[in-house]
Amino acid sequence: MSTTREIAILITNARKMKKLKQEVLCSLAGCSRSYISKLENGRSLPSSVIAARIEKALGLKRGALIGVILAIRKKELRLKKEAMHKARYGG
Repeated sequence: MSTTREIAILITNARKMKKLKQEVLCSLAGCSRSYISKLENGRSLPSSVIAARIEKALGLKRGALIGVILAIRKKELRLKKEAMHKARYGG
């Protein structure tokens, strides 16, 4: 699964379980509806501030989104380092 897709699925599923429209979520989270759409379509990752607001608006455990984002960033960094190592030393 793509990195941003995990966040997209988490936000979308949580929003739908709460029976909230994107317009309501963006109002509660203090961002635009187009931004929520980008998040739910896997085209963007939220900043830590917006992630915390979305968690609160959706009643998610504090750090739920940020934990996933950090895991994603860590995985991306590891893959980048591995690719650089292969490019430098072969393999």
